Amino acid sequence: MEHAYIVSALLLFLAVFSAIIAYHINTPIALVEICMGAIAGTIANKYFGYGYLGSNLEWLKFLA
Repeated sequence: MEHAYIVSALLLFLAVFSAIIAYHINTPIALVEICMGAIAGTIANKYFGYGYLGSNLEWLKFLA
């Protein structure tokens, strides 16, 4: 259960950080969120192993 809280906190942080970046460079937030998600997924897969960001979690599939 602890891993789910870590994943949700990390995803929330990435969403807020993406919104701040998008505001400063005057681009759509969704575009920056997609780019940040791709970068975060690549880094997580390389250093922490496949599936660290919870790609197979049921609640995350439901939200997606």
